[in-house]
Amino acid sequence: MGKFGMTELILIFIILLLYFLPAYIASNRRAVDRTLIFVLNLLVGWTFIGWIAMLIWACVGRTEGEPVVLNITNSYPEYNTTPRYSREDDFGKKMENIQKLKELFDSGAITKEEFDNQKSRILS
Repeated sequence: MGKFGMTELILIFIILLLYFLPAYIASNRRAVDRTLIFVLNLLVGWTFIGWIAMLIWACVGRTEGEPVVLNITNSYPEYNTTPRYSREDDFGKKMENIQKLKELFDSGAITKEEFDNQKSRILS
């Protein structure tokens, strides 16, 4: 009775494949939680409900490379959540743009007239 025949070994192999099917599916789908699915499948997969839960999680769970979509809505309209810029920030951005224009003018990429027009547009 201590020996396993080929039939018993094949049967054990098939049972193990079915038991770890959720972990296999999660690994092939490159699920984000594939390690957790494997560990939970190992620990609670012997319960039918645990095995079914791991199977569903493996088939439906988020995969690597899948973008995370955030639905951000303004739940509190009385609070304005738009970023506020100080005048110093605005002035600094204007100066950066004028410096870039000056570099373009110095390199000959734009004319004096174009430089003056763009500078007046930025400063207005």
